[in-house]
Amino acid sequence: MNAPGSPLAQPRNGFGVAAFVLGLFALLLSWTVLGGIVLGIAAVIFGVLGRGRVRRGEATNGGFSVAGIVLGAIGLLLAIVLIAFWVSALNTPAGRTYRQCLEQSAGNPNRIEECASQFTQHYR
Repeated sequence: MNAPGSPLAQPRNGFGVAAFVLGLFALLLSWTVLGGIVLGIAAVIFGVLGRGRVRRGEATNGGFSVAGIVLGAIGLLLAIVLIAFWVSALNTPAGRTYRQCLEQSAGNPNRIEECASQFTQHYR
């Protein structure tokens, strides 16, 4: 029980803050599977949990939850779009040639760089 005149402790929302941080990283790292997809999904889940706490009156910073959901969803969608783009690019004739070139490079860094250069020149 609080003494008269003492300030009340503000409810916190760790889920909302976690959603925001995860969503921010999901957006910044959306070009990677781990960053965009895994962190994006985690941000949305934590954001939904945080919003639930706000609705029940257990937390006050619902804005962090909403921001985390939005950032996580954008990061997730961007990662999906990028993955779809690369899958389609690698399934073109130039992409198949690139994959074949990589297989024949035997891990030689110079040859791998040549393969990448040839592949990117095709799309310029």
